[in-house]
Amino acid sequence: MRSLVVPALVAVVVAFGGVAAETDGPRNALDGTVLLRPTTEGSSDEFQAPEGQRYHVDTPHFRIHFTDTGPDAATIAFVKDTATVLEEVWVAEVERLGWPEPLPDEGLGGTDRHGQDLVDVYLVDLDDGPYGYVAADEENPCVLCRSVHGFLVLENDYIGYEPNPPDALRSTAAHEFAHLIHMRMAWDGEPWAYEATAVWMEQAVYPDADARTAYLQDFAARPELPLSDFSLGGGGFDRAYGAYVWNLWLAERYGDDVIRQVWQAASDADSHLLGGYATVLAERGTSLDEEMVAFVAATAAWEVAGFPGEPLPYPTISRAGTLASGEVTEVAVDHAAAHVVDLEGVGDAVTVTVRGPRHVAGGVAVVATGEGRVVQAIDGTLFDGQATVTLVGLADAGRVSLVVVNADAALARPKRAGDDRASYLNDEVVWVVGVDVDPGAPQKR
Repeated sequence: MRSLVVPALVAVVVAFGGVAAETDGPRNALDGTVLLRPTTEGSSDEFQAPEGQRYHVDTPHFRIHFTDTGPDAATIAFVKDTATVLEEVWVAEVERLGWPEPLPDEGLGGTDRHGQDLVDVYLVDLDDGPYGYVAADEENPCVLCRSVHGFLVLENDYIGYEPNPPDALRSTAAHEFAHLIHMRMAWDGEPWAYEATAVWMEQAVYPDADARTAYLQDFAARPELPLSDFSLGGGGFDRAYGAYVWNLWLAERYGDDVIRQVWQAASDADSHLLGGYATVLAERGTSLDEEMVAFVAATAAWEVAGFPGEPLPYPTISRAGTLASGEVTEVAVDHAAAHVVDLEGVGDAVTVTVRGPRHVAGGVAVVATGEGRVVQAIDGTLFDGQATVTLVGLADAGRVSLVVVNADAALARPKRAGDDRASYLNDEVVWVVGVDVDPGAPQKR
């Protein structure tokens, strides 16, 4: 674990009262639960202790609200641990990685003895459910603002949470504090990017506190889903957390700063996160489609070759079936998604040609593994309507796979303020694929 300098804890403990709610407040998009501060009457996680037994501890940047009685009771030892962890997170995310501070909340949870606004953190019993969450305050000036303030809720002991209580606290604090930063930069940013970036932040702050690699199985299971998918029923919600590996890939190649710069660019582009990636990568002399094709090709063999930032083993990316030498087929691929299949019956070499509509960004890769090594060939020119790859030296390959990537991020319409979902132009794009044979052109539909 990285060694971080932790500012001295200011141990000021005083009683605090509740704040009256005037509206129903913001709601959890998943189940409609009202998400108000736990000191507010009607909050879904309202403190169960009377006001006279509610306290707070101030650190240089946080005010930790807690009680010592009832189901929400937190021990003083746990409060101190939380204070230490939160300051470590601040040092890592704000000072070392350079992300902006969360937007001040104008003293909604009180100010310190110097009148300084602090980030409010509430310790409550989350009933072995969520690890924690953030929510925007109802007192924000407008629902369409792109920069809002909020508060953070953490479990009051993390007993029974995976992988263990200390690491659950560390990873959750790094994750949820990142969301408060996101709310300042692009409140209406796409939810998949919120989660993919916050899980990446867990790795950047506490690489040894592993509450994240469990998400990799969900990511590996559905390569056909767009990177931006966040649907509850279709697997996108779970996969979005595992999509932190996309940020790992980019940070390894271009440095940690690139992820922050993506969010900065997105905040200037209607909070369109894939657009932010495209802007920043172009500034680095590459492109979104080039990086996405290379990324998917790398994941197709990561159980053999490994991947930046995490130890082996990685779960095998799911295949959509097989294609044989001499076979021609059509595939339909959504934006920021991939079609991955195994190739059968190929000799020492294989050539794959893919044709389809022009002006849709994407590419093709053939990836072979065997005896602990990986070889690949990539053609990222599908924007021109055709891409061809040839890979040789396959006689000893144990597995040969084909990857077709739709790396297009064009919007069907501009993203509107307050809308956290984008509508993409190029979904279900049909390409015709030929293995060791000319595929011709796609059939018109």
